[in-house]
Amino acid sequence: MDYIVFEKIFDEIVEEFPTVYTKGIHGIFLSREVKKDPSISSLYRLGEYRREPRGLGDHIVIYYGSFMIIYPHLSFEAMREKISHTMLHEVQHHLEHRSGIDKLGDEDRLFIANYKKQMGIKEKKNIKKDISDIIKLLFWIITFILIVLFITGH
Repeated sequence: MDYIVFEKIFDEIVEEFPTVYTKGIHGIFLSREVKKDPSISSLYRLGEYRREPRGLGDHIVIYYGSFMIIYPHLSFEAMREKISHTMLHEVQHHLEHRSGIDKLGDEDRLFIANYKKQMGIKEKKNIKKDISDIIKLLFWIITFILIVLFITGH
């Protein structure tokens, strides 16, 4: 499907989407980009909800290039369904963010973890995070000891 036809479907979906759900979104954009997941090069992102307090503000991007990699031969109606589903997914991220929850984000992270497991991709250790967690634990242990010493008068 060429970009112009895809863009037409995209525009129709954006136009039909109830604005009550998109309140606070500063734009829904279509990009020609092929967007790979930063942690797994074999996994493509079809869309993305971006929270940016500065610059563009909160917005959604739909990636035409990624759709063409994953669904190169879908019919007009099938592609419309996939774009609509992706848009709904990204709007749900927005609504959850506004509500202070991240259930869908948890589901996305679980999907990625399962995908990595199925593909035999090992998780890279985040040494900085591990060290930070150890320092926080030591801080709380020392704080507890100091409180106990203060209370007991030692």
